[in-house]
Amino acid sequence: MKVFLSGYGKMGRMLEELALERGWEVVGHADITCPEAYETAPGAAVCLDFSGVGALKPLLGYLHRTKTALVSGTTGLTEPDLDALQELGRELPVIWTANYSTGIAVFRRMLHDYAGVLAGWDKEIVEIHHNQKADAPSGTAKLLLQELDPEGTATVLHGREGLCGKRKPEEADRWVKVSWVESSLPNYKTALELSSKDRDGLTLDVAMALSAAKVKVSALSARSQPDGHATVNIVVEVRDKEELNTVIAKLNNIQGVYYVARASGK
Repeated sequence: MKVFLSGYGKMGRMLEELALERGWEVVGHADITCPEAYETAPGAAVCLDFSGVGALKPLLGYLHRTKTALVSGTTGLTEPDLDALQELGRELPVIWTANYSTGIAVFRRMLHDYAGVLAGWDKEIVEIHHNQKADAPSGTAKLLLQELDPEGTATVLHGREGLCGKRKPEEADRWVKVSWVESSLPNYKTALELSSKDRDGLTLDVAMALSAAKVKVSALSARSQPDGHATVNIVVEVRDKEELNTVIAKLNNIQGVYYVARASGK
């Protein structure tokens, strides 16, 4: 069988070794570092794609030109990217998933079957990767989230998000050092309402602002409005009015925020 490799990093080279062991013919390879190779590469029975989002456009051109079937495990794809693969599937055989592990497939089925039982629970997906991982959250984490939240209505907080690139040395230590001091002054809870333009990353920015203010957060929830706005409800514990004003000022500095005010009756 003739095979074409899209992506020639660690995974691409491993696939090449496995293909040759099976007696398959590797007719060529291309990568984001040499996108012009897609323009002249010969057709094959199948293209094995473990490249990156930057290679998708020339890859699609190659597949349309040569009518080669696709098996892809590239992660970090956007919704329009996945739509393009789905459209390609109307013309050619296409298989795509973010993780081909049997264990992950079983785990996804488990989450799918029990998601309803866990509807009222808080869920947390924690993943650990090598420092060469370029996209976050991983495609696998997104697959698991889809099983827990198929309608996409959950508010999700990310530690790293998007095509972040390889982790830098200064990011190696992810632990945050904290300390507590005794205080004779009791804190009091107050509820705040934040109105903002709806956008990706808003809830994360709110959480980071509250962290910078060094206050305890008792509750935080966000909801999108049909008019493109978003409302974030927050309950914080503060010592006095001065600390509360500091919190409100930090929240007002967030991009797209219209106003922050104490919630009625709170």
